[in-house]
Formats: sequence, structure tokens, C-alpha cells
Amino acid sequence: MRLREMVGTAYALLDLSENEVIPVQEMIRYLSDGELQVANALLNSQREKFMVRTTIAAVDAQADYDLPIDTLEVVRIEYAGAEGIRIPAKVASAMVQNRGYEPIKGYQQFYVEVKGTLGKAQFTLYPTPDDTTNITVWYYQKPLGFHIEGMYEGALTAAVSETVFNDAKIPFAGASAVAGIDDFWNGAILRFVSGLNRNQERYVLDFTEDLLGVYGSLTVETGFPNVPTAGDEFEIDQVSIIPDQHHPLVTYWAAIMGGPKAQKDPAIFEKLFSKGMESITLGHRGDMDGPIPTLVTQGAE
Repeated sequence: MRLREMVGTAYALLDLSENEVIPVQEMIRYLSDGELQVANALLNSQREKFMVRTTIAAVDAQADYDLPIDTLEVVRIEYAGAEGIRIPAKVASAMVQNRGYEPIKGYQQFYVEVKGTLGKAQFTLYPTPDDTTNITVWYYQKPLGFHIEGMYEGALTAAVSETVFNDAKIPFAGASAVAGIDDFWNGAILRFVSGLNRNQERYVLDFTEDLLGVYGSLTVETGFPNVPTAGDEFEIDQVSIIPDQHHPLVTYWAAIMGGPKAQKDPAIFEKLFSKGMESITLGHRGDMDGPIPTLVTQGAE
């Protein structure tokens, strides 16, 4: 489910209309809390479901690179056809000083994980890249939670192709009222609501927050059938990193938190949430996911 679908489901569970009693921003906070709880349970029992792969373009003579902001733990780094071996910083220092142990590109590759500027997680490659080929990183994702700006409806400022679109007003673009955050919309779903691509949707592969100081630029994973035009309207939503079958649990948690304000007994939602969380903790024993309970009627167990 996209974030706006989760929001709508949570309001429906509580028999509320959007913003009635519970503001949308508050509902998103409830959903974010639920996502973090479910994701942490899954990470403890089924971590492999959160392993992803990304590529980073090497820069000639540059050794240090930022890890993705959602990195929980690095699994593997590969460059120039060689898998990197993780080593402590003190070993790397000794290796650099002793040319007899100098790594050889394509044969021996090493990396050190470090904390870079502004607290960003980074890694340092040995030997230092001398070209612009891709560095491949496999890592476990960590949940970042939903943001109150995680749903947006706007219109394109410009379209570059079937895959690249610019919008000057999208949240987290350098030109927008909300501070720029590179890669914020990565993994989101972009859906056109007007124009030649109406009702078509795609996952966002990359978000550049400050294109020429004017646009936020969105690159989608697979091109749309047609090149959009400036003014085409679209909506974009964050998407949870947890598998789809567990999304109902997130909405149940939001209903638990919002129940008192909506004058709804949260007990039924608590029971459904507990059953679902139990299925997660038991799922790894049989290498399967337990069924997520579904709310059918107010009397459902």
C-alpha cells in the first residue's frame, strides 16, 4: 500500500473521514510508529527480506563514498570485479604504510566503514578507484518511518523524458519550502492523475533534491508509455519497506492509537495486531510468513 492508501485504510477502520478528529499529520505519525514496530520485528526474524543492492558511480582518485541513508548493515561491497573484504581502520593504516601489502585493483579489494561529515555513514575503498565504473553495495535496509510530508500532489514543472521529471515545488527539493533531502523520494510511487499517462504509476529510482537550484528531479525505474508535458498532474507517496502482506498491521496500529480520539474501543485492533506480530515471530521457524488477520466485521476475532 502507498502511504495515502494506508492513511485511508486507517480512517476507514475508525469510521472517520480524512482529518475528522484526527489530523492527517497525526495519522501519519501513528502509521510511522506502526511501521517501525513491524519492521523491527521482521529484522529480528527475517532480515534477509530487507537486503537490497545499489550502485554508486566511482570517482577517479576518490576513496570515500557515502552509504545510502537507510543502511542498517553492509553485507557486501564489490568494485572492479573483486569482492571487498571489510577490515578495521588500524589494519588499513598499516596496509597503506607497508607497500608489500598494497592491494591490487581487480584482485584484492578492501573497505573500511567510517562515519563521515554530518554523521553520514561512509566507506573507504582500498585501493582507491582510478576510473568511473560502478561500485556495487549490498546492504540491509533500516526503516526510516513515514514523514508528514510523505504524500504530495503536484504538477510537473518540466519533463525530460519518459523516465525523468522535474518539479520545483515537491517537498524536499532544494527550491521548495521544505528543506532539501537528496534521495528522500527513492522507493516512492509516482502516479499520474492527468495527461497521456493518467492512472499509470511507477517506482521512483532516484530523487535529486537540488537540480540547478531550481527543481527536484525524479527518475522512475521503468519509463512511462508517453513523455509527459509540463503541467501534468501527479501524486507521489512514500511506500513502506516492509513486505506488502504485513501492511495491514501498520494500519491496525494506527487504529489502536487513534481509537480513543475516534471513540472506538481499540481492543479489537490490539488483538489483530498481536496476532499478526505473533505470526512474524513464528514465521522464521518454518521459513514462511504467517497469515495476517483481516478485519471483516466489528465482531471479527
